[in-house]
Amino acid sequence: MNDHNLFYAIESGNIKAVEKYINVYEVNINSQKNRDKDSALTLALKNSNNILALYFINKGINIHLYNDRGDNALILASTPLNEDILDILIQKSDIDIDYQNNYGDTAFIMACHRGILSIVEKLYNAGANINIRNKYGQTGLLCAVSMGKIDVVKFLVNNGAKMDYRNMWSETVFMAASRNNYNEILKYLIDTYTKKCFIGDDAPSNLEEARFKTFRIEEDFYINEIISNVKMLIALYCIDHIDIYQEIDIYSILNSSF
Repeated sequence: MNDHNLFYAIESGNIKAVEKYINVYEVNINSQKNRDKDSALTLALKNSNNILALYFINKGINIHLYNDRGDNALILASTPLNEDILDILIQKSDIDIDYQNNYGDTAFIMACHRGILSIVEKLYNAGANINIRNKYGQTGLLCAVSMGKIDVVKFLVNNGAKMDYRNMWSETVFMAASRNNYNEILKYLIDTYTKKCFIGDDAPSNLEEARFKTFRIEEDFYINEIISNVKMLIALYCIDHIDIYQEIDIYSILNSSF
């Protein structure tokens, strides 16, 4: 019964009641006896109560506990209202920065989805895998593109995020951008991708070198890559001349079979 009262006090934000149940009634601080199997810490973070969250951390709560969605404190702290707690958690030596919930999402993927650049940067600097994928094949970059978060997209691309991944629906970042009419993002992605493929010290000097040096895969797949680049260049031209080609469906260009 006291466990139930503790969680009710957390949801109500009643700090004095919480302290009473922990210190007087000695309720197990790591109890998860509630509907969603939250710990006191994850519930406090779900309610964006940083005061209680800090109290539980200082009391020595197990920061690795997760609820029935698989969300732990790190994932729930990757929001603007909980950023102070995130700063504390990423300093913990035993924190699993790439912990994945039931859906394969990490704190990093969730931060990219929300488009919170400051949190994305903090998690990346703490060692988060920039190309980790969830159970649906979504990466942080795919999420950021789908949500139209261009500042996060640029940060990810500049720090090595893969642009050629497809999710479980076979959608690339280019297709996600065009599907949502994020033309500024699409233009940036296409321009950056083509430069990485064909410009710079590592760029291939001829088709034969390109096949082995750049792609290093079967010839028929290489041809498909060339076709993909042609599609992207067409799309980029259309975006540059949007006043002329307003009726063109850029998504269809990128997803066409030619």
